[in-house]
Amino acid sequence: MSIEPHTNRQTAMYADIIKTSEEVADSREGRIEHSNIRLPGLFWVVILICMFSL
Repeated sequence: MSIEPHTNRQTAMYADIIKTSEEVADSREGRIEHSNIRLPGLFWVVILICMFSL
């Protein structure tokens, strides 16, 4: 669906919403790239044991 603002106020709000959504997306990408969180080895051992027991 296409959103087309008609008044100057709507145009300003639309531009601000687009800018904010891009900043949120960039922030999310940065957090994902900088995260060093991994699942522990014990998790994978438990998963494998459960798979083999099935």
